[in-house]
Amino acid sequence: ATAPDIHARLAASRGLCNAHAWLMQHVAQTEEKDGLGVALFQGTVIQRLVADLRSARSAGGAHGRDLAEHLAEAIRQEEECLACEHQRDGEDFFMREFLSELEALGEQGPLVAAYRSSAGACLPHLRALFARRPSNAASAWLAARALEALRQLTEQLETYTRKHAVQYQDEPMGPERDSWIRAVEQCAGKRAVPIAAAPILTKR
Repeated sequence: ATAPDIHARLAASRGLCNAHAWLMQHVAQTEEKDGLGVALFQGTVIQRLVADLRSARSAGGAHGRDLAEHLAEAIRQEEECLACEHQRDGEDFFMREFLSELEALGEQGPLVAAYRSSAGACLPHLRALFARRPSNAASAWLAARALEALRQLTEQLETYTRKHAVQYQDEPMGPERDSWIRAVEQCAGKRAVPIAAAPILTKR
């Protein structure tokens, strides 16, 4: 939490983006039970903001420029959120490795086996995989896996909806219980901003 280069990047990026800033806060509060690291990071960002605002306020007035424009320029984000950059680099690496394995080994590789046993890629990552232009065979395999996962999810959503009808109100929920949550994740990706855990809503 005290590396000078990290603090310099944080100051230039004006801190982390909304999602990652609150994730950092959430982890510090719920897991580390201490906010020292957050305080150190945010202190660096705030000190830089204070310095830039003071400097711009003085310089803007002195040169007769539009003060609002000068102040806005002074506090603009100079670099990307560090966590976003790290996340993107990690995703790029794993997508590259996954597609390379799929092209070379078909369904025999460990990454592909893990993919097969999962719910597959969410829509944003499926787009990203296709954007890397895999071969026709690999693209067809990805599309087939996506269609199968979507078929299963559709069936569970239909069951979940049906069991809310009055005539089926005594039927207990099964694996479709959280299908509505998985449907959100499938289309939008995993939740970026953590919120307090809540029970899964089902019919009464």
